[in-house]
This record gives sequence, structure tokens and C-alpha cells, in this order.
Amino acid sequence: MARHGENIYKRKDGRYEGRYVIGKTPSGRTRFGYVYGYQYAEVKKEYRI
Repeated sequence: MARHGENIYKRKDGRYEGRYVIGKTPSGRTRFGYVYGYQYAEVKKEYRI
């Protein structure tokens, strides 16, 4: 069963990191894109482009 939901976490440097799936590589590995910001709402807004 696949996980669903937001992948937004607070990093040690105080920023928030949002991670989303871009796609798969030919070898089957998952590629991710990242969004960074100093506020949770800022990352959440950019997260769903």
C-alpha cells in the first residue's frame, strides 16, 4: 500500500523541507523534487504546484 499525504519536515537548520515524487528512473528508483522554506505555510503553498 502506497503512502499518501504531505512530506513536509522541519530540518535541523530550522528550515522546512517538502519532498514530492517526480517520477521513476529506468532502473526503477524514485526521483524526488524538493521545496525549502523558513515557514511551514510557505512550503505548503509551493508544494502543490
